[in-house]
Amino acid sequence: MSIESFREWVNLRIFKSKSMVMNVFDVLSIVVALLGVTLIVYIFGFQQSLENHLVQLLMLKIVFAYYMLNYFVRFLYTFEPGNFFQANPFRMDLAFTIGN
Repeated sequence: MSIESFREWVNLRIFKSKSMVMNVFDVLSIVVALLGVTLIVYIFGFQQSLENHLVQLLMLKIVFAYYMLNYFVRFLYTFEPGNFFQANPFRMDLAFTIGN
């Protein structure tokens, strides 16, 4: 099975759920962005203990992991991967940088 035929098979299987999944990720992106901004303001605006700081760093890692997952799910649901990478080069660089 070639890569293109495999992508075609996957796209046919997941096409029905694309709009629902993208809507869920759009709503979650707003919530996660607000959480991230609030967390950064809290980290830099208030005195932190070591335990709180470790929990906050974990929360920031979760925020970054969500955005990496969001990027890869959007890639999975795209029908033209080459165009997706050309339209989102900064996101790709950011996703791989954060992942390492």
